Amino acid sequence: MSFKNELSAKAIVKNAGWYATEFREMQVVSYLPSAIPRPSTWVEPLMSFYKLNCDACYHKEDRCVCCGVVMRDFSSQIIVVARQVFDGVSCPLHAELRAILFGLELIYQ
Repeated sequence: MSFKNELSAKAIVKNAGWYATEFREMQVVSYLPSAIPRPSTWVEPLMSFYKLNCDACYHKEDRCVCCGVVMRDFSSQIIVVARQVFDGVSCPLHAELRAILFGLELIYQ
């Protein structure tokens, strides 16, 4: 199934702010002391949209990263699941960015 027609640039830009806000809120929560409860539920995207979750595991000694992505629709149905290993990664931030790029490349194939 191709998502090129379903995921227009307008739709992505229109909701980028909403997703950026959610990302910032989760980043703040991740720095809270472990004694404070953290949200652990997945938040579905807006109606008729998809949500792409990306994560990376960075191995410093080997300078490689394992990326995983999951795309779900507004009803929580899984649309795409994939993983990939990449070499030549310099830091954890680079690893996370590589995971995001992998996810975006995957859905636009």
